[in-house]
Amino acid sequence: MKRQIQILGVILILQIGLTAVAFWPRSSAAPEIGEALLPDLSGVGIQQIVIEDGDGDTLTLVRSEDGWVLPEVDDYPVLTEKVDELIDGLLGIDTSRLIAQTESSHRRLKVAADEFERKIILSSATTTLRTIYIGSAPRYGSAHVRLEGDADTYLTDSIAAHQANADAASWIDTAYHSVSQDEIQAIRLKNANGAWEFEKDEEGNWSLAGLAEDEQLNASAMTTLESRAALINMTEPLGLEEKAAYGLDEPLATLVIETGEKTITLHVGAFDEENGSYVMSSSESPYIVRVSEFSAQALVENAREDFVQLLPTATPEAESEATPAEGEAVPSEEEAAVEATPTLDVTPTPEPASE
Repeated sequence: MKRQIQILGVILILQIGLTAVAFWPRSSAAPEIGEALLPDLSGVGIQQIVIEDGDGDTLTLVRSEDGWVLPEVDDYPVLTEKVDELIDGLLGIDTSRLIAQTESSHRRLKVAADEFERKIILSSATTTLRTIYIGSAPRYGSAHVRLEGDADTYLTDSIAAHQANADAASWIDTAYHSVSQDEIQAIRLKNANGAWEFEKDEEGNWSLAGLAEDEQLNASAMTTLESRAALINMTEPLGLEEKAAYGLDEPLATLVIETGEKTITLHVGAFDEENGSYVMSSSESPYIVRVSEFSAQALVENAREDFVQLLPTATPEAESEATPAEGEAVPSEEEAAVEATPTLDVTPTPEPASE
């Protein structure tokens, strides 16, 4: 009897809990369980996206006539497919997996107004449409999400924080300079240590002007230089304005690439010790960018000794002790073999005299 009363008590508690959940006060902005989190939005209506990460870095994306751009970097073009992927992920969030309904859980799930992985503000051309918080990820490819103005937090597989980074490099084509190595016919490099001219022949072999008779081109250094002349990636675009701080009026290095059709000039500007990058400009782009230290350091620091090495010195073979004297006949191979064969002593041993 006592056990039955305990069971009935548990059932009563569960019923009270379910009733409380069913009639829990919800904000007017809260969607119904199971529907889209943003049912009234469409991709076309979103004209601006502002992304803020947990470190306070922000990035703004704006839709233009030609596609998405970075307005803070003189409308540098953005990869449209990446923005479309973000929008599809946001519009794909549904409310089928309700995780929490109280504000006290927001910081723990990292969807609070002052504690989040990402804060995304979606706007039309004239007004803010929605603000979404993307929080912690209980597993890869998922995230807790919350709509601003609503206490409810949901779990979704539609989007993750890494799909909404607040750095420009995540949204652009980072290849700043690109040309096929097969098209490169000549390279000229100038820096504080000197100037060098390299040419490639029809067989693809490189030569360096001014080599002495006992010098040759360092093939390893040339391979590195050719790869730099073919491809340089940026870390971020800086914009169209050539500021004095960029140091491009007196570049640290100038790289000129000759192809069969055009001449491309790259200037390496000031080095930023804080983020380990160089400023760079290209005759093929109106935009000035930053490139990694790895991409430009050799262009700035290489000297002649990096490109040149001495020819290997020929070592004369030691003269054989059997070298015939002048005028002496040289034995044939067969004669030499016979001479080299040891002679056995076959002299008979005399028998002892009989007694």
